[in-house]
Amino acid sequence: MAKYTAIKVDVDTLTGLCVGVPNILDLLADYSVKATFFVPMGPDNSGKHIGRVIKKDFLSRMLKMNPVKMIGFKNLLYGTVLKPPLIGKGNAAILKRIVDEGHELGIHGWDHYQWQRKLERMSKDGIRRHLRLSAESYAEIFGSKPKSTAAPGWNTTNSSLEIQEEFGFLYSSDARGIQAFRPKINGKSLRTLQIPTTLPGMDELGVAGFSSEQILAFFEKEWQRNTLLVLGVHAEIEGITMRSQFQRLLALAATDGVCFERLDSIAVKLYQDTVCIPEFEIAKAKVKGLEGLFSCQKIS
Repeated sequence: MAKYTAIKVDVDTLTGLCVGVPNILDLLADYSVKATFFVPMGPDNSGKHIGRVIKKDFLSRMLKMNPVKMIGFKNLLYGTVLKPPLIGKGNAAILKRIVDEGHELGIHGWDHYQWQRKLERMSKDGIRRHLRLSAESYAEIFGSKPKSTAAPGWNTTNSSLEIQEEFGFLYSSDARGIQAFRPKINGKSLRTLQIPTTLPGMDELGVAGFSSEQILAFFEKEWQRNTLLVLGVHAEIEGITMRSQFQRLLALAATDGVCFERLDSIAVKLYQDTVCIPEFEIAKAKVKGLEGLFSCQKIS
């Protein structure tokens, strides 16, 4: 069985937080599973993604995911026709429910769209402002600083990783990869531990042609590996469009005796138990089942 297994829930939109997260919380409670949630604290500009439909790969994926069912028609207009509402900062009650039910809550940027699409063009002060606004909003609600962060869209730059160091996070979960590591930039090792998403999402497997039964079989096989397994879940997908499939996955995990841990708990164990946490560079690469390039642990 895997050494560490975790569910990382990324929230990208207001609908994801208000509809998908409560659905996921109910399912997690049914199976006594604890998870880690990452929520954007600022505006929902998801309507600005509409321009991406001109890209063939993205359009194909969205047609399979059914975006109207996933985030709602109104959400598709936020940031264009409609004023973008605040996601995390505007919905403290849901954030408190996450924490009150024993889950970990970290920050997922301020403006998810702007970070995901424009990070490479941001100034260092702009990057710092995104993290500061998100961290301050979290502190306003909980009276303490966030312990963790996850970059929107698995998108980082050398500057964002370096600036992230200023906030004293226990760990970050910004990249795709195969094991926990410390990022290395120009030969220099950063302090903040990276716990990457190591497993493909259910939607990624679906886009790759896996049937529901094949998806379950894939994860059941993965759980047998003695390694770090972090399943990336999206509130808009597993909490809405693939809710029934996610329920089946949790049921299978319970039958197989899989023990899910919060990422902060895993981070503490890694700091305590690991003699030397390895260092790796992060580079942009393609991820099967997704459109675009993503920050990935550079293995070779």
